[in-house]
Amino acid sequence: NADLWKYIVLDKLFTFKWNNKASTSQMLGRFQPWHLRHRKLFEEIFKKTGQVNIQVKDVHGLGDNLFTFRQIKNIIKKDLKFYGKRFKITRVPNIVEINYGRKVGYKINKINLPKKIQKISGINVRKK
Repeated sequence: NADLWKYIVLDKLFTFKWNNKASTSQMLGRFQPWHLRHRKLFEEIFKKTGQVNIQVKDVHGLGDNLFTFRQIKNIIKKDLKFYGKRFKITRVPNIVEINYGRKVGYKINKINLPKKIQKISGINVRKK
């Protein structure tokens, strides 16, 4: 995909340094565990800005959330090693709502993935 490869090529030519002031996309979830649908979602989000803050909800031990933040972080880092330093992984509280009262300077987008990918479920991955 050209939208993904342009960043990889740029990173081979120039050293990428994370920039908190640059446009950044956010990805929020439990990722219990991180799987193919999460990676495909990441790739679509990544194409928008070229750097992504992956926010992992701190839910280990609640319900069927078996994996610790450190385990999830390591799984994600291994899966996304191709993207170098273009993503950060941050532990956040158990966020259950995102609310706003007026235009806040960012969009909230739903990413539509192909049905085959959309059907992948963490519940089934955990059962395996």
